[in-house]
Amino acid sequence: MTLTKKQVEDSPCIDTDKPVSRQHEEAYLGYYGFPYYWNGPSLWGPTPNPYLSSTAQGTNEETRAEREEVNDVHLRSANSVTGHHIEATDGDIGHVEDFIIDEETWEIRYMVVDT
Repeated sequence: MTLTKKQVEDSPCIDTDKPVSRQHEEAYLGYYGFPYYWNGPSLWGPTPNPYLSSTAQGTNEETRAEREEVNDVHLRSANSVTGHHIEATDGDIGHVEDFIIDEETWEIRYMVVDT
């Protein structure tokens, strides 16, 4: 991929201290014209390899607008989710108290709910 100096200067800001979010991914992929990898059967969306397309950005914007109508996906830290109330079909059952994390994979294994 060949970029001009102006394209590099105008590219989306990279903040290495913040977590990756779907919104940051949309900004990068949309800027460079790559399809969203989460909108297709392959690793890079509709294709197995990334490519530049003059129509990709338009498709990305349409898909993004449709997705935002349904919900706005954000990554959250465990700290910001702690304390949120949880409801069952019959009402409030408690709140998020803590998380149990797998120390090898960093996966959230359990959510501790204070009932």
